[in-house]
Amino acid sequence: MPRRICRADKSQAPFWCLALLLAMCNASRGLAQSVQDQVLEISGNIRTRTAYIDHLTRSCLAGVGLGTGQPDIQSQVRQCLLNSKIFSEVKVTAAPRLLRVVVEERWTLIPIPYLQADTGQSRKIGVVMLESNFLGMGKLIASGASLSNQGVSFFGYYQDPSVLYTNWRSEALLDHTRENLTKYRRKKIVDGFAETTNGALFGGGYRWDRFTLTGHFGIRGRTYYQVASFAPPGDHTYTFTNMVAEYSNKDFAFYSNQGLTARLNVTQQVWRTDSLHPAGNADYLLNWEHLISNGHAVQLQASGGGVRGGGAEDGYRLGGSRGLRGIESKSAWADHYNALAIDYQIPLHTYESGTLTSGLFNDRGLIHARGNGNDDGDGIVQFDAFGVGAYFYLKAFTLPGLGLEIGYNREFQGLFVNLTAGLSI
Repeated sequence: MPRRICRADKSQAPFWCLALLLAMCNASRGLAQSVQDQVLEISGNIRTRTAYIDHLTRSCLAGVGLGTGQPDIQSQVRQCLLNSKIFSEVKVTAAPRLLRVVVEERWTLIPIPYLQADTGQSRKIGVVMLESNFLGMGKLIASGASLSNQGVSFFGYYQDPSVLYTNWRSEALLDHTRENLTKYRRKKIVDGFAETTNGALFGGGYRWDRFTLTGHFGIRGRTYYQVASFAPPGDHTYTFTNMVAEYSNKDFAFYSNQGLTARLNVTQQVWRTDSLHPAGNADYLLNWEHLISNGHAVQLQASGGGVRGGGAEDGYRLGGSRGLRGIESKSAWADHYNALAIDYQIPLHTYESGTLTSGLFNDRGLIHARGNGNDDGDGIVQFDAFGVGAYFYLKAFTLPGLGLEIGYNREFQGLFVNLTAGLSI
């Protein structure tokens, strides 16, 4: 409760309002004090620091409220700890003023070789070295490299979701890419260029229970080369600011989470070295997953966005992801778009190492093409993709992923096959 509310002027507030405010303040203080005074007994951890588990547990208690003698509260705290994705199992038991937490840790330091291929031109292989529990404090550090028929890329990433055991967070990204990009008008190539970029991004934010707000500042340099007879964009460097607001009440599970995620991302270029007007964009993602009878899962995802200013190189480069299946990776360049994905997954068999599922999917959307001097765009393209997939989700790792999808998208690739191994689907 903000302090300024607790200090309301008594002479100007009705008695009942003042009493309500004081009661809310006292309840907030009482809850904070109760969480602080709760005795925690933590065991089972080998790589994760006890102090970090203590911080996570108290954050979970503050989020669900106290009353740890109640089985449902114990279950909520257990699920809250599983949502950190660094434990494969958590047991929570309670005694008066004592909470016992026994954890079983997942293996979080893993090299992940990966492969992505489809019936179009997309072929990519690479490796990511990931540690999602760095220093035993839930920090994430990753680096990786990939080679594809379009080019090469390298990156390094760091995220601290709990700076000094607080709700403050920080992150940083360095990356380099060089790739040949091709724009399709449905099934016809209408534009393209080779692009080399080097970028850096730094940021931080704060988490309120299930809501997180993060701001970033970055810089990126771009160099272009001609492909075929298409004129490339001009070389330039730009700085930008970015704000991400995210709400998630999802409970982590091993092949389908339960709940809603809503994310809004706004980016604005501040300064650029060429003569074009700085570009700005805003995009959103809504993802809802629900487990129904017999472990079946319904997954709905809506995404979209719009961009203004800049050149052809600043548009969205769409394709290859959920909601945009059957579109060649990064081949649909758009000023704005909206896409909807519906997946229905059925668990076929659960092994000690993971879960095998299968299901149907349907993607639908609208893409407003982005043009330039080479191609003036072709208005709005409506697409519909449908098919069937099979997936295997590994239990022991924090980034499961093995999938095979077969589908049909009449407007773009026609009959298509997507194969992904080593990264999350």
